[in-house]
Amino acid sequence: MAGHSQRLRVAPHRKGLPEGHAPITRELVVPIMRSDLIVAVVGVGNKLSDYTDSDVQIVSHLADVAWTIIERKRTEQALQESETRYRKAAETLAEADRNKNQFSGRALARTAQSARAHYQQPLHPRPRGSRRRTGESSTDGDWPTGRTARSLG
Repeated sequence: MAGHSQRLRVAPHRKGLPEGHAPITRELVVPIMRSDLIVAVVGVGNKLSDYTDSDVQIVSHLADVAWTIIERKRTEQALQESETRYRKAAETLAEADRNKNQFSGRALARTAQSARAHYQQPLHPRPRGSRRRTGESSTDGDWPTGRTARSLG
């Protein structure tokens, strides 16, 4: 499926060559096919003699090998980018986990401290005005002002 032109004719759709480009007298263009689709084309030009079927086979093989290398490089680059994104995501998750653990630890400590302060008071205080034993202070066993007894059940 290669096209080659022994005498170059200017096709109407061609825009011409860039300024300073060498004149093209002969060219050989071969498609690079993958899954019945043309993924690229490779062209060579200005052979001193006419292109042969052997030239077509050589350029086709060279183009196929080149495309395989390009695909491999693209795959390697995509894998490297994916690994970088994965590493960043893993680092972000690890940092979030550390922050969560620090927060949880502080929250648990505050909760435990609050619970100790709250439940150090007697659960069943002696009614106000009841008799105290000798040596007890006037607030032993009483709830601080404004608090009421709570049950744990």
